[in-house]
Amino acid sequence: RAADPHEEEASRFLLSQYGGVSRVARRNSDAEEAKRKIKNVVMAHMFMSSLMDSLGEFKEEEMFLPPEWEKLSKENKAKLTDMLSWDSLKRWDFNVLELSKLSGGHPLLMVGWAILGSPLSHKHMLESCGEEVSLATKLHGYSYGETFKYKMDTLCSFLRVIEREYNRENPYHNNIHAADVLQTVHSLLQMGGKNFAQAHIQSFSILLAAIVHDVGHPGHNNAYQINAKSDLALRYNDISVLENMHASTAFQLIMGENCDAKINILGGMQPAQVTSVRKIVIDAVLHTDMTKHFAMVDQMKGLLVSKDVETEIKKDHALEVLNFILHLADVSNPAKPA
Repeated sequence: RAADPHEEEASRFLLSQYGGVSRVARRNSDAEEAKRKIKNVVMAHMFMSSLMDSLGEFKEEEMFLPPEWEKLSKENKAKLTDMLSWDSLKRWDFNVLELSKLSGGHPLLMVGWAILGSPLSHKHMLESCGEEVSLATKLHGYSYGETFKYKMDTLCSFLRVIEREYNRENPYHNNIHAADVLQTVHSLLQMGGKNFAQAHIQSFSILLAAIVHDVGHPGHNNAYQINAKSDLALRYNDISVLENMHASTAFQLIMGENCDAKINILGGMQPAQVTSVRKIVIDAVLHTDMTKHFAMVDQMKGLLVSKDVETEIKKDHALEVLNFILHLADVSNPAKPA
């Protein structure tokens, strides 16, 4: 084909600027050698770009540490860095009570930051303890911040507000329980539950549901609310009273009329993604209602008997399995080591 004058001009410019060849090429060999060098530079650049894409955890260079972390002693930071490592957070015998003590009473903030902020949160923890983290350091994590476009300070602000809404005076349904359930859901996902999530947004949503599943719990169960004809029971028509309240409270804080944009971890999502997260979280939280326990157990048994795990269950019943994982985590504490 006829030579394109624009391509020729571009070639002359590249050869002149980066190949050391005059705009009027002296010899064809000079031009060819320069072209080869430029090609090598371009290939090297493409390789490094690909490498940096695969190491997304290093894209955000500025270190972020929650103020609650900064106030801890050097010894407690080191212990927490170990406890909140990816491998430690996968353990069934994770000691959430010890975590609460080491964190100065902020277990949900610390566990949420470690899990939903991974792997960047782990990198910053290590660096704050004086450990060098290079490109060669292999860090594991979900990379949700990059996928769903939220910053670490937004995540921690959200976790701080949600943790504040948990009643610390409750003997059970408090911020320690929320941290326990979140860590347990993460553990179950890593044991194989993540294979049932057909997209990152599903696994993210079930972890978000774990964080908010008991937020604002007043300390009395649904039976009490209904029998006392409480304001909550009247508002939610005696149907999954507390579960409806938990989900509503969470989304009022995130996107309600008086919400604070600084805590909206859904702010970087597309509208369709926000709708999907809301649907998954609400459905999962409603399924923590203990009146649904036996129906959910029977459903899982039926699926295992009648369906093929690798195809039908993963394809058609993914969200039911994720709901069951949250419910399992919610009632799992008695099955854990003392």
